Amino acid sequence: MGLLTLTLAFALIGSSVFFAAFYISVFLNDESKYSETVSLDSYPKLTIVMPAFNEEGVVRTSLSAVQNLDYPNYEVKFVDDGSTDGTLEIAKEMIDESITEIIESSENEGKAAALNKGLDSTDSEYMVVVDADSKVDGPLLKEAVETIEVDSNIGAVISAIMPLNSNTLVRRLQVVEYRLRDFYRNLMADVQILDVTPGAFSMYRTRDLNDIGGFDVGNLTEDLEMAWSLRKHGRDIEMVRKKRSYTELPGTLKGLHNQRVRWARGHIQNLFKHKDMFFNSRYGWFGLFHMPATTMFAGFSILGFVMVLWGLGEQAYNLFITFSSVGFKMPSLEFSLVRWLLALDMKVYVPLASSLGLTAYIMTKAYQGFGEDVKHPVALAVYFFGYFMIKPVFWISAILKELLRTKRTWT
Repeated sequence: MGLLTLTLAFALIGSSVFFAAFYISVFLNDESKYSETVSLDSYPKLTIVMPAFNEEGVVRTSLSAVQNLDYPNYEVKFVDDGSTDGTLEIAKEMIDESITEIIESSENEGKAAALNKGLDSTDSEYMVVVDADSKVDGPLLKEAVETIEVDSNIGAVISAIMPLNSNTLVRRLQVVEYRLRDFYRNLMADVQILDVTPGAFSMYRTRDLNDIGGFDVGNLTEDLEMAWSLRKHGRDIEMVRKKRSYTELPGTLKGLHNQRVRWARGHIQNLFKHKDMFFNSRYGWFGLFHMPATTMFAGFSILGFVMVLWGLGEQAYNLFITFSSVGFKMPSLEFSLVRWLLALDMKVYVPLASSLGLTAYIMTKAYQGFGEDVKHPVALAVYFFGYFMIKPVFWISAILKELLRTKRTWT
C-alpha cells in the first residue's frame, strides 16, 4: 500500500474512531440522559405553523394530528406555498376542525418564505414548526414548553424523529439512520453543539426569530441555517428526549438522493454564509470543534469513496492484464484462514475493525435509548456495511451542482 493511500486511509478511519469515541465518552459521562424540565402552573400561547407545497397525499393526516394535542392554548396557521395539487383544497375542508387560519401564496416561494408569513401573523410567545408531511406526539408540546422554560437562553427545542412508515428497504435504511441520528443529537445537546432545528418539529421563542430577522429566504436548509443563526446570537438548542415527532421518509433511492443532495447543498451554502463561526471561540465548541470537524469528516468520506473506487479500478485493471497474458483460468478454491490473515495489512484493518466495533456499540445503545429492539436486519446490514458508500455520492452530487450553479429548489 502506497504512503499516500495509507495516510488517507488512516485519516478516514482515524476520524471515524475519534468521532465514535468522543460520543461514547459523552454518553458514558452523561448522568441524566434527559433534558431538564420545570412544572408550570399555566402554559403560554403558542402558534403551530405548517408550511406546505404539493402535499395532498399526507396533509390530511398531518392536519388531523394537530386537532387534539395535549396543550391548553394553541392555534394552527396553515401556509400553502403555491401548491398545484389538491393540498389547499384539503386544508380548506379542515379549517373548522384543525386550522385557525390559512395563508395562501399564489406562487411557490420556498419553505423559508412560507414560515416567515406564519411568523409575521402570530403574536404567540412561541412558534412551532411542523411540516405538512409530519405529525407530533400529543404531549410533545407540553414537554417542549417545560424544557424551553428552564432557561431563557434556550432559543429552540427539537424532538426525536420517527418514520411515519417503513414499508420499503430505502425507508428501513433511514429508520436505522434516524435512530443513530437521534442518539447523536441527544449527546450533541448535552455538549451544546446541536446544529439543526428540523421541520418535523421545532419550537422557537418568537422574539428570537424576529431578532434574527426570520428564516433565510432562498436557503435550501432553512432549519440548519436557523440553528446556526441561533448559535450566532448566543442561544442554546435543547432536545426533548421522551416524546417524538413523526415524518414521511423518501421511499425510493431517487427520492432519497434528491433530499440528501438538497441537504448537502444547503450545508455548503450555510458554510459560506457562516464562515466567520469557524474556529471562533466566541461560539464555544460549536465554532471551535463541531463546524470544522463535520466539514472535515464530509471531505474524508469523499476521499474514502474515491479510494475504494480507485482500488476496485486497480484490481479490475490487474485482472485484465492477467487475462490478456495467460488467459482466463478458474481461481483455486483452496482457502487458508491463516494465510489470508497474514496477507492483511494490519495497520489498516485493526483501526477499521475498531471503528466498526465502536459503531456497533453506539448502534446498540441508540436502539436501547429509545426502548426499541433492533429490527429490519437486512436494512441494518446494508447500513452497517454499505451506507458509507452511498453518503459520499450525495456530497459529490451537491458539490457538482454548486459548481455548475444548478438552480436551488425546495424539494
